[in-house]
Amino acid sequence: DNEGAGEDLTPIGATAIYPLGLYSSKHTSVADIPQGGTVILPNDESNLARGLLLLQREGLLTLKGGGSSVSTLDDVDQAASKVSVTTVDAALTATSLPDADAVIINNDFVTDAGLTAGDAIAQDDPSDPKALA
Repeated sequence: DNEGAGEDLTPIGATAIYPLGLYSSKHTSVADIPQGGTVILPNDESNLARGLLLLQREGLLTLKGGGSSVSTLDDVDQAASKVSVTTVDAALTATSLPDADAVIINNDFVTDAGLTAGDAIAQDDPSDPKALA
């Protein structure tokens, strides 16, 4: 801890941490997503990597080497994955809900789509250091 280390650091602010959610208009749980299903992710690097890690954690895909905060579509092991993934601009993820089995939507666009974080069928863990890189 700070005092135990002989330091006198003082916090100057806080950071809001928002989970990244997996949403579906077709399925009520991750288990309902079929083999060969499709998932759409945002195409920006940070949310793409977070989304891929979330999909791997939920058993929908496998990332070569276990994945990292810089994973890309090239890291997806297609043969070992349950779903195929594609990307769109983050602003288009919510409107893509009818076009896929599930969509990763970042917090900026959830409420605009009439959704809440509670509507997600899965979320990443904001305490996971990989999720926040």
